[in-house]
Amino acid sequence: MLEAPQPPGGTPFADDPTVAMKRIIDQAIELVPSADAVSSQDEAALARLTGFISTVAGAMWDLSNSPGAALAPDVMAATEVTRAHASMSDRVNKFIVDAFRVAQASAELALPSETPPASLPPNATPAGPSADAAVSQSVQTILSEGRFEVRCQPIVRLDTGAVIGAEALTRFPHTHRPADAWFGDAQRVGLGPALQLAVIERAVALVGLLPAGAFLTFNVGPDVLASAELLDVLELVDPERVIIELTEHVRIDDYDRLLDSLSRVRERGARLAVDDTGAGFSSLGHILHLRPELIKLDCQFTRAIDTDPARRSLAHALVSFAHDIGAEVVSEGIETAAELDTVRALDVPYGQGYFLSRPTRPHLIPDFYAHVAARASMTSC
Repeated sequence: MLEAPQPPGGTPFADDPTVAMKRIIDQAIELVPSADAVSSQDEAALARLTGFISTVAGAMWDLSNSPGAALAPDVMAATEVTRAHASMSDRVNKFIVDAFRVAQASAELALPSETPPASLPPNATPAGPSADAAVSQSVQTILSEGRFEVRCQPIVRLDTGAVIGAEALTRFPHTHRPADAWFGDAQRVGLGPALQLAVIERAVALVGLLPAGAFLTFNVGPDVLASAELLDVLELVDPERVIIELTEHVRIDDYDRLLDSLSRVRERGARLAVDDTGAGFSSLGHILHLRPELIKLDCQFTRAIDTDPARRSLAHALVSFAHDIGAEVVSEGIETAAELDTVRALDVPYGQGYFLSRPTRPHLIPDFYAHVAARASMTSC
């Protein structure tokens, strides 16, 4: 159910208004019917619509710099035009109407903040034997009943807007806890590899739904990268369309063992990305030891890169370094037009973030995003 917007002066935001913008678009995307519930004609129309919603999301994100900011009239008008001229089934048209109402509600920019269950704050990690037993039972239930979803956030060429890949992101519906908290707890009670592998197996089944030739990335820890089960999962998909992301937040004590595991994965045709570069235990250590094909610059270095010379210098140096070792760079967390223009000017080839596209179902990802191509054309003139 969509949350009813509060009138001006109602419940204030607990966080920056951009949080509300994120929730608004997430709610709209969740209204999209599943792939097996629509016709092929509707799927194509939905893909176009979802691309447009991502454009609207980027515009709204840019306009949300202060509490009370309203959605621009031209964006509202464009949304209405798209809805009015769409030729789709009643079911899909209902989605458009509902999504449009969400966009209208966002002009009020006042949604009540979510209150997590009192028994477990969103990022809390319960401690003690009884708590561990409860966590273990919860994770086992998630595994046995498949209580998780996979969404894909596109990775986009910043010069053309073409979608070249997507990152698989896990969602745990009907809970107030972020995915990182669930994975952290699962790891603590010995179920981390099982949960990771379950997510990976579901994620690789989505590769065929992505735009032609696009790759899929997913996160793994060193223990899963070294497992025979991962090699079995790679047999289920064209491995050349898979990039395995190793997060920098994980400490690695035995690079020789990891390199041996990685060689077997690469023999299958899969590639490696180092995620969250600059944010983890070893900084550039993973890159120096593992020589990934893709380096993902952490969002904290992309944020406000247009106004921060130090961030620009770091990104420029990383692009040069990546070129020297035969890798390419993705800037994560692009959330404004100014950030997009800046990382493109620094010759970062690929990007990912809310301004480009929000996470969605893979069959709804278009081949390219026109608003990214348009900005590239504008800034090159």
